[in-house]
Amino acid sequence: MTQCVRAIGEADLPLVYSSYIKSSPTGGIAYSEHCSLAHDRMERCLSAENVVAMCVVDGDAPGWVGAWLVGHAVTGGLAVHYMYVKRDYRRLKLATQLLAYARLDEPGELYITSTVAPRWRSWAERLGAAHVPLSRAIQGVEACRT
Repeated sequence: MTQCVRAIGEADLPLVYSSYIKSSPTGGIAYSEHCSLAHDRMERCLSAENVVAMCVVDGDAPGWVGAWLVGHAVTGGLAVHYMYVKRDYRRLKLATQLLAYARLDEPGELYITSTVAPRWRSWAERLGAAHVPLSRAIQGVEACRT
């Protein structure tokens, strides 16, 4: 497998939306309403200014995507809103690869703005990142607020 990092393209959007919707907490609302709200939230994230949307692909297998990340470039760093790694490819450092690539141009602070704090808190600590709940999201990333 030849791993490459590239921008998320139109063909990747079904995976992005599907995995985001399935892993987002429903908050006790009807699943159809949850799907609509989560889809709209991700759509706003992807269309906002300074979006960083990239994925890890296999250069030898067109159409294969092992992981993806959506965040925003902010003053002094990167705010990550969501990152997904397919189950079979976890522990292969695909997430680390995405973060390294996303921060390559301007090394700086890494902010995690996930709504699923327990999952992200230990991960953020290992990376030396600040965990910032969406309710206190960094200025400039309001498009992804719930």
